[in-house]
Amino acid sequence: DSATCDLEFVAGQIWGCGGIWRESGIENAESLCGDDYEICDDGNTASEMGLSQDDCLNKPKDNHFYATNSHSYGWATCQKFN
Repeated sequence: DSATCDLEFVAGQIWGCGGIWRESGIENAESLCGDDYEICDDGNTASEMGLSQDDCLNKPKDNHFYATNSHSYGWATCQKFN
C-alpha cells in the first residue's frame, strides 16, 4: 500500500505519514516512513526532536492518528512521557 507524507510536525525531523499496513503491530507500519525516516521510539524521543504537546493537539487533520513505537500498559492505558 502506498504511503503519504500527510503532515510535517517538525521541519526536517518529524512527519506524520498515512497509509495502511497489513501485519499486526505498530512496528510493521515502518514501511509508511519516507527514506531516512523511522517511527519514533516513544514520546520522549519525539520531544527531544522538537515535537510539542501543542503540535500533537493542533496539527493533525481530523480523523487522523499518528503513533510512536510506545507500548501501552495494556487495557488501552498509554504510557506518559515528559
